[in-house]
Amino acid sequence: MYIKPKELIGEPLLNFGLSGAQFFAAVLILRFGTITKSVLWRFVKFLFGVACIGVMFKILHWAGADIILPVSMLAIALLYLIHFVKKPKKNHLDILKLLWIVSAFTIKPMILAHWLDRQYSLIPLLFFLLAFADFLLTKKGLRPYFR
Repeated sequence: MYIKPKELIGEPLLNFGLSGAQFFAAVLILRFGTITKSVLWRFVKFLFGVACIGVMFKILHWAGADIILPVSMLAIALLYLIHFVKKPKKNHLDILKLLWIVSAFTIKPMILAHWLDRQYSLIPLLFFLLAFADFLLTKKGLRPYFR
């Protein structure tokens, strides 16, 4: 008997867990990252507010949601990219975080607007897992415990 992957009971739990992990990682990046200390942070906060309004429009099926949400999230990704370019010292973890944030903030709205299939949501997840693994293997993560 063949079981289709969508019928697996663990798949929704895995998706929920990984989405929650990505959300909390994004909160940690925003809380402890250097973008909160830059001038761009005011624009990012404004765009997060616009994105929340876009989500409300999407939930209520109001006109304009398919424009407000992708534009605001693409603008957040662009601001993070600008912040990364202006950063004087960059390491491989910073590059992986950039790839994760930019891919998540560009691909997810396109999936919500039905411009892309859901399978493309694996791209930000891949960058997240690579960044998380890299974090765990650096001196900030678990490396001091493996000496």
